[in-house]
Amino acid sequence: MIAVNDGVGPAVKRTLEHFKIYLLLPLIHFFIYKVKYGRAAPKPGKIIWINPSDVEYLVTPRFIFDHNYYSCFFAEGTWDIDRPKDGLVFENKYENKYGDRTRIKIKDWVFYNSMQEYLSGKIKWENTSFYNWANQNPLYDHNAMKLDHRKKKIDKLFDSMKREGYKTQKELQSSNKRLGVISSAYEEVMVNIGRNGEFYLDDGKHRFVTARYLQITDIPVRVHIRHKQWQMKRVKMAKANDISDLNEELIALCDHPDMNDVVPKNIKQACRETH
Repeated sequence: MIAVNDGVGPAVKRTLEHFKIYLLLPLIHFFIYKVKYGRAAPKPGKIIWINPSDVEYLVTPRFIFDHNYYSCFFAEGTWDIDRPKDGLVFENKYENKYGDRTRIKIKDWVFYNSMQEYLSGKIKWENTSFYNWANQNPLYDHNAMKLDHRKKKIDKLFDSMKREGYKTQKELQSSNKRLGVISSAYEEVMVNIGRNGEFYLDDGKHRFVTARYLQITDIPVRVHIRHKQWQMKRVKMAKANDISDLNEELIALCDHPDMNDVVPKNIKQACRETH
């Protein structure tokens, strides 16, 4: 653990703490990955572009609650293939439904369905299932005033995205005071990747759901967690000298958004010619 000197002033302490969390730890992780995985080492702030409609699941409990938000990691386990559970209203930390990490279908997620109904104009915000749950759940601690404030933020996001399209956080950075010296890439929608390359939503739910409702087909995301088996596929891809070194599964993955930075140019071209 990197200690912060108690003898310095509050402003300096905050600066040091921010440096440790936002810059130093991700950098340390990257260098460790670089030594271990070479060209296949994931970059913490790397952005890839995906279609939000291709994301069928979210993971709960979310990885960001026990992993550094600004780094990227690898995870084993069956969280990416377990039979989908009954569903979720908002977030597991407010519901305590699932102890082990598992996946939930986006379409079984009450927050998603409530947002879709509200954005379509089919139902008022205060009549959505999410609103009713949030207004009565003591763990969530959101009264009617806070929920109305959330509605205003959703309305603003929806109007902006509908009028101007989906903007990256870099494009919005001038009005986003949270970022400071931190790369805007770290504030994009965050996803995880399962062993077979499937995407799982982790963070950025409002932007994700709004973009999906508006049928936007390309949004920037940052990968937080990769299943270890997926990472080994990236490693095999990076080490290949020729398309003959790849099996059929890897050839089919040449165009996967998370493979773009590891597929050798000659193999990428050969893969395209085979399809």
